[in-house]
Amino acid sequence: MLNDSDIARLEAIVGQANVSVRKADLEAHSIDESWFEPHLPDVVVWPSSTEHIAAILRHANERRIPVVPWSGGSSLEGNPIPVHGGIILAMYRMDKILEIREDDLQVVVQPGIVYDNLNAQLRRLGLYFPPAPGSADVATIGGMVANNSSGMRAVKYGGTRDYVLKLVVVLPNGEVITVGSNARKSSSGYDLVSLFVGSEGTLGVVSEITLRLIGLPEKVGVAVAVFDGLNDATDAIYECIRSGLTPSAIELLDAATVRVTNQQQGLSLRETPTLFAEFDGSESAVEEQLEFLRELCEESHCIDFQVATSAEAREKLWAARKEARESIKQSHPGQTMISGDVCVPISRFGEMVAFVHEVSERSGVLIYAFGHAGDGNLHTETIVRREDPEEFARGLRATEEIIEHAIDLGGTATGEHGVGLGKRQFMRKEHGASLEVMRAIKHLLDPNGIMNPGKIFPDTYLRRTNVMELLREGAKTLGLTLGPKHLAAFETYYRELESWNRRFNLTAITGYEDVQCKHFLDSLSCLLALPQEDKPSVIPDTVPLQRSARRLWCLDVGSGAGFPGLPLKIMLPEAKMTLVEATGKKVVFLRHIVQVLGLQDVEVLHARAEDVGHMPEHRECYDLVTARAVAHLAVVAEYCLPLCRLGGRVVVPKGEDAHEEVQAAQRALAELGGTLVDVKPVSLPGIPGRRYLVVLDKVARTPENYPRRAGIPSKRPLR
Repeated sequence: MLNDSDIARLEAIVGQANVSVRKADLEAHSIDESWFEPHLPDVVVWPSSTEHIAAILRHANERRIPVVPWSGGSSLEGNPIPVHGGIILAMYRMDKILEIREDDLQVVVQPGIVYDNLNAQLRRLGLYFPPAPGSADVATIGGMVANNSSGMRAVKYGGTRDYVLKLVVVLPNGEVITVGSNARKSSSGYDLVSLFVGSEGTLGVVSEITLRLIGLPEKVGVAVAVFDGLNDATDAIYECIRSGLTPSAIELLDAATVRVTNQQQGLSLRETPTLFAEFDGSESAVEEQLEFLRELCEESHCIDFQVATSAEAREKLWAARKEARESIKQSHPGQTMISGDVCVPISRFGEMVAFVHEVSERSGVLIYAFGHAGDGNLHTETIVRREDPEEFARGLRATEEIIEHAIDLGGTATGEHGVGLGKRQFMRKEHGASLEVMRAIKHLLDPNGIMNPGKIFPDTYLRRTNVMELLREGAKTLGLTLGPKHLAAFETYYRELESWNRRFNLTAITGYEDVQCKHFLDSLSCLLALPQEDKPSVIPDTVPLQRSARRLWCLDVGSGAGFPGLPLKIMLPEAKMTLVEATGKKVVFLRHIVQVLGLQDVEVLHARAEDVGHMPEHRECYDLVTARAVAHLAVVAEYCLPLCRLGGRVVVPKGEDAHEEVQAAQRALAELGGTLVDVKPVSLPGIPGRRYLVVLDKVARTPENYPRRAGIPSKRPLR
């Protein structure tokens, strides 16, 4: 995407030494701490001033080059991964404290300063910035602002957003604005500070931050309470908050997390659910609250309660919680950790932990549960082997179930890690119509979509001048005019397919042009075989997605990566669509892309067609059944006709051997209740050779003994 002229322009802005296309530098900025696959940027640039950033963004916006701000690289949701390549704007050399306003309890910093380094300098003045993320030794303030990060002390002190007073922001067009003020509160206009905090670099680049600070407490005390049962531990947490105690941190580790922490940190904690609490303030207040907590824990059947107030003793007791994630990581070398950080109302926290354990047992994958219990923020680590596609797919699905359940409980997909790549598919479920307001804000500030494209929104992409051009032109040969929302949906589909195909072998066809023609357009050709009343008409741009004359029940056998079922669903949104797929990793992708595209009334069945054909809720129920690139027509007929209602239709795209397959399938059609309607030739741009649609109608009921048991139709076809 970048050329030599672009590199020369960047070097002219920041100096040749601050621009790199070296492989080592590109690789170092291609991945964060998440499980997502790396994506190389085209160039890494290190700015040192707001003016540098403004000049870079002006050039990138003119050339429509993606720009991704990069802080410490410690995020867990793929937030800074440059999925569209482009420019990595490495901010961590802008790491200075610009001003400390001790009398106002404020500090002005550049975005690259590390959290621990900032507090080390503030501590000499008796001040600190309290959010305390788990990666405090590498997390930068700019990254914390981008994700609205928080940590263990959020229950008392809140998150990053609660401390940001003023920002200097460079907008995507290079314009520099200041939002907020040095006043501790304001009722003047919209709260633009809060808009940019948590925006994950999708609206602009923050180059200067003014933070509110607090004074260091006089005394800190720590308590560790051990329980036999999870319910007792979560009850104690709820009573602690409800009773008016003000812990600066209150954390929960489940038994499995305590176990690996003991092993990795050399501790000897009882391996049962354990509560960690911290109180700060005056000496008397800390002592009173620790004693009150002891009483509450004993009422909840606590079996052990320890207190520490000296710095050394506190660190020893607190080590288990602080090192929990690292202990899990060390206990599973070579395995992948899929992180989660749902947040629910505190009254539902115990229920949420129990649900995680239930999902772990049901899915057969190990899931650790721990987190900031006082504000309902539960962290999960799902352990899988990436080289085992089935296990990896189960792990992803388990994490999705946990997030969906949290949202159903009135919670959020992410309490502090941000959306990034990992939570995009849940944004519609969580935010509903308000997601479109967010999208409108994004488009207003970043009309060319250059800022960290592919993040937060489930269907964002870098705006091209030729989005799905081959598909758009090819669809005209089918009598379809695709509007912007169709093209956006197919663009998103392609991006997700390409990204997931890096991890799973979903399809051998991955090129942008090839997918448009050989997957999307080939799938849409099935519309030519629909009865006239069911075909979508020419679709004007003003209509989001066309509806059929009546509601169709459709089923796609052997859907794979979703073809032809999902392209048909995009064009027939009111149809009920069932996708049948036997391979677990493909099932996980199908469920993911259905969520990302916001498609309604789609069911994904993890099953074999031979089994589905005998399920009463599916047998002989569907108006339209499709199967593409599945098997010989005689085999496909045995899969599909038992699912098709009397008077319904089966459509099977085939290649140049279509007529031969039809002749060989005569017995199958006769026995299964089907009749040949047409072998319709189809000429599609970008697909060499002749394509055909084999069209079958269901004219008689399929005998009860069909389909035969799994594997038999393909081994002994009805010929």
